[in-house]
Amino acid sequence: MENDASLERAAKIFHFPYSSAAVVTVVSAAWFYPWAPLLVAQLGRVLGWSPETRIVRGLIHRRLVPAVFMLAGFFLLDRVRDLVAPVPPPRATILMLEMVAGIVVLGGMLYRHVFDGDGEDHDPLHVRTAAALRAGARLILACFVVALASVLLATCCLGTIIGNGTLIAIYLAIAIFTCCAPIDGLVAYAVSQPGPLRLLRMVRRQPSDDPSARCGMVLIWLGTLTWFGGGALPVSSSSTRWSSARRPC
Repeated sequence: MENDASLERAAKIFHFPYSSAAVVTVVSAAWFYPWAPLLVAQLGRVLGWSPETRIVRGLIHRRLVPAVFMLAGFFLLDRVRDLVAPVPPPRATILMLEMVAGIVVLGGMLYRHVFDGDGEDHDPLHVRTAAALRAGARLILACFVVALASVLLATCCLGTIIGNGTLIAIYLAIAIFTCCAPIDGLVAYAVSQPGPLRLLRMVRRQPSDDPSARCGMVLIWLGTLTWFGGGALPVSSSSTRWSSARRPC
């Protein structure tokens, strides 16, 4: 694979075979068993978050790794917050800690221009990716600020809805990304080998050197539609959180 440029994506994901298998298993289990008991679902999410973090850390630039570890810490704190759901004061305290940490980490990364990418890299794709990352980081930072201000102003329910909604959207995006990455790598490897997949018109008519590029775009669109669907992959107990957020604080 190292001698074939079209297999670069497959080579990257094959560095994490066990983590990739674990992620696909956990995410697909949540899809096949949407009404699993809450304790079983929570256990599956906790077990799946470690390989997800490992895959994301290996596929992104090292400058973005602090944000990944921050989200991993948030995820574990959220599991603690779910356990103390009937007790409002600890829930509000944990939420404020998450929002403060997110503001500090994201604010520092934006201040140091971490999301700007390499100044010498003028590839249009990389430039658009860096711009999207900056815009996303600013939007998340604004949501964290509003959620923290709402909690401090005793508008606990509003702060919980905004804070939880932002975190759930991030967790869902990470789960979809780490589930699509192994599939993309397997497709890239499969279409590069002699076989029936090479007979597909979408593969034969691919103008670039990478015959799996169009398949990768299909995965991107499917992942995006799933993310906009809001819960097709139930990474967090969103229904529980939203219902608890509507209770009196």
